[in-house]
Formats: sequence, C-alpha cells, structure tokens
Amino acid sequence: MVPSRSYGWIGWSDSGRQRNLPLVVNHSRFLILPWTQIPHLASHILARAARQLPSDWQVQYGVDLSGGAGPASGAASEYLNAGATLTNLLTSATAAAQIASVRIWLLVRSDAPEAGFTDDRIYEYGDRLTANGKTGDLTNLADSTKAYQPSLSTDNSFTGVKHYRRLLVSKTIQIRNALAY
Repeated sequence: MVPSRSYGWIGWSDSGRQRNLPLVVNHSRFLILPWTQIPHLASHILARAARQLPSDWQVQYGVDLSGGAGPASGAASEYLNAGATLTNLLTSATAAAQIASVRIWLLVRSDAPEAGFTDDRIYEYGDRLTANGKTGDLTNLADSTKAYQPSLSTDNSFTGVKHYRRLLVSKTIQIRNALAY
C-alpha cells in the first residue's frame, strides 16, 4: 500500500481528508506495472476521469444588498454570475454588499449513450433560460444563456449528445459571513 500524501498544507485532518477526498477530481495515483501495455495510457485515464464530471455546471452568488441592516439582513436579494457587476458590488466603498449564498447547478450525463433514446427535455438553470432561446450545443459561447435541449444537436451519431440520459441537480448553500454578521 502506498502511504497517503500529507494534506496538512490545506488544513485537512485525517478525518477531514477521508470526508473530502472523494470531492477532489482526478486524485488517483496508479501503480503501473512494467508489463502494462496500454497505448496512450495518460489519455485513456484522463478520458475515464472526464466521463465522471458533469456535462455542464453553473454557479451564481447570492448577494445581500441590505448592508447588514433590517429584516432582510443576511439574505440574498439578487443572484449574480462572477464578473464585473459582482466585483463592483463587493468592492464598492459606498455599498456594503456581501455574498450570502451560492447556487450551484450540475447537469450530470450518463457515461454511455443509450440506443433508441433521444433526450427531448429542455434544461433551464442559472442563466440558461428558454426566454433566451434553445440550443443543442453547450460549447458555443454565443448560446451560453439559452436553455439546453440535447435533441437540437446536429450530431446524429450513436455517441451524439442527444442519446445520453441526464439529471439536473441544484443546491443553494447559505454562507455565514463572519466579517459582516
């Protein structure tokens, strides 16, 4: 057995390491025996790890604009993407905005296509809304606010995106901001 690495530099105890390690992507170490003959081994391993990742994800930050006063203090009044607007609110000398929560959406895809199955569902999450249109391509930056409908993809091959099952998972996490509250 290979001894574990020291995770002390990120503040993990042994119990914390056991609890958090499954959340780390590509944390595996391999013992490759001399007789192992797999062409392009690193690419093969990376491809297998990538299949476990979600096909799309989005994060938005819930901002408390109350300045720590009033009954709404500590509650998100608006959800924003990372970027200039969020940065300006958090760094403004006149506004005391704080991040109060984080919303996370994961669109998880099965690891293999299914013969005879076409995913006709429309996935709306974060900024991806039907009001902005629909797309079958998650990689096109111009379509990043359009709802995702895999069946609109032009790839009709067996391994095309429309032949995978998907699950949309979301979670809102409240954050306790020790600096302001």
